[in-house]
Amino acid sequence: GVLDYMRRDMTHPEGGLYSAEDADSLDTATGKKTEGAFYVWAADEVRQVLGEERAVVFVEVYGVQPGGNCNLSARSDPHQEFTGKNVLMQFKQLGEATAVQQAELQAGLPLARAQQLLGECRQQLFDKRASRPRPSLDDKVVTAWNGQAISAYALASRILPAEQQPPPPCFPVEGCPPGTYLQAAVAAASFVKAQLWDEGSQRLRRAFCKAPSAVEGFSDDYALLIAGLLDLYEAGGGLGWLSWALQLQDTLDSLFWDSSSGGYFQSSGADPSIKLRLKEDYDGAEPAPSSIAAGNLLRLAALLPQGASPSSSSSSSSLAVEDDRLMDPRVYATVVRGVLDYMRRDMTHPDGGLYSAEDADSLDTATGKKAEGAFYVWAADEVQQVLGEERAAVFAEVYGVQPGGNC
Repeated sequence: GVLDYMRRDMTHPEGGLYSAEDADSLDTATGKKTEGAFYVWAADEVRQVLGEERAVVFVEVYGVQPGGNCNLSARSDPHQEFTGKNVLMQFKQLGEATAVQQAELQAGLPLARAQQLLGECRQQLFDKRASRPRPSLDDKVVTAWNGQAISAYALASRILPAEQQPPPPCFPVEGCPPGTYLQAAVAAASFVKAQLWDEGSQRLRRAFCKAPSAVEGFSDDYALLIAGLLDLYEAGGGLGWLSWALQLQDTLDSLFWDSSSGGYFQSSGADPSIKLRLKEDYDGAEPAPSSIAAGNLLRLAALLPQGASPSSSSSSSSLAVEDDRLMDPRVYATVVRGVLDYMRRDMTHPDGGLYSAEDADSLDTATGKKAEGAFYVWAADEVQQVLGEERAAVFAEVYGVQPGGNC
């Protein structure tokens, strides 16, 4: 339902995702703007739209009350803005609660028919709601938030094929094929690349509103977009998204990396008006750039041939810079997830135990001696020997393989 709302109401004609809708909209009953007016319902309005027979089951399942249902706790409506109004939440499951069963029996409905009826009721109420004045739309397309949307769409396209489909009509879930969400992810990524990426300067812009903004991207724009592109590549979007993610990672490292303490600054330092470069250290409503970047680097290390991925020292430093904060996973949930992914993939015994560490040194078979990084780095002729000349020509260009090395 959420993804279908994004596709239906929050998408630019060319594929990018808008930022938000206002909480307030015009209440036609009072002629004033009030919070939630577009979404809440009076009980008699629900019955008027659905008819008494259909409303019997609907109001029971969705907890519609004559006096409103926004009084569940003292915190539900602290300013008394929703008195007498109902938020449509599924309070009960069909066939599980005695009261619902009684409502079904009263309406003479078998379970399957009751499910269908609820879908039809949701569609009726949606159509009625569409006649109300809509909340104002914040139509900025923000790069970082589009990166998160790309991730959501791409992951949905992978997960939903294994999920049982609800019986139709299942509105507001539109029942579209999972591949539709992959297409939405590709469209959003294509919009960002076309409108917010300067191929010449290798720079992102922060946002688009009628035109690209003059503000250059921040570290969260790069990190979240890279994460979205990796999810898109893994969902079958194509190799080109992985290649672009690597370009973005190079720019993120060159503009935002703190070479003295590790982690990524929020701004690039190019703006002389910014006197102090801050480094976000908290995963709140949005994860910190260093948290996302650490996970991205670990994923790139797993996806790419050893030696072709960005330096693993960056991911290690991104994790280590907040080492003392990891004691409280609530503070740094995203970076903790990155650590756990690395441990699960590379540091776990087949029977489940965790290994202690990996050495930096390993045997270099060319010299017969142990050398730091020998397991991970490649000579250009070795790459060509493994891939063949034709494939190696493309690969070397994309991954920067040089005859003299790229270190």
